[in-house]
Amino acid sequence: MQGDFDGLCGLYALVNMLEMQLKKQGRDDDFCFDAKQALMKELVHEQATRRFMGRGWFSNAFTDGLDIDSMRKISLCVDQMVIKVQGRHYKIHCSAVAKEYDDIRNFKNDVEMAKDNYGIIIGLGGIMDHWAALQSFGPRRLTCYDSSRNKKLEIERDDLTCARSKPLHIDEALFYEIRFERC
Repeated sequence: MQGDFDGLCGLYALVNMLEMQLKKQGRDDDFCFDAKQALMKELVHEQATRRFMGRGWFSNAFTDGLDIDSMRKISLCVDQMVIKVQGRHYKIHCSAVAKEYDDIRNFKNDVEMAKDNYGIIIGLGGIMDHWAALQSFGPRRLTCYDSSRNKKLEIERDDLTCARSKPLHIDEALFYEIRFERC
């Protein structure tokens, strides 16, 4: 149900991407769940988030969603954030590069170069705008990881279609490099 009733798909995509990156780093499922929960709690309540995003940012995000500029600002909030996971404190080091696309071929090239070292969140436009963590990418299909389920999107010509055959296009992507440091 990620994003079905609210505009928080960008936050969900961020914590889902964090989980995928932690699993790549060999963290277990319990750690990943606790880290996701701690990050979401910090994002919603942290003073630093309000400083970067402004007062009332969460209610605006809830009703209107997050654009690419807001996603960039949230990346700044996550960098250097300290979260408590399983009784220990960890500092998150996060750097993000945002890119906008008007051609899926450029997106394919960027993903191919970045897929092994970066977590990727894509911004889909079309019938409705949506942020999702990219799980896998092939010549004719990409799979996005959403909290409620995986969504497979078929690549046709220069666009994407989802299972319901509604056309989508990739508007933008954020490429994240994430590290955890125990403190």
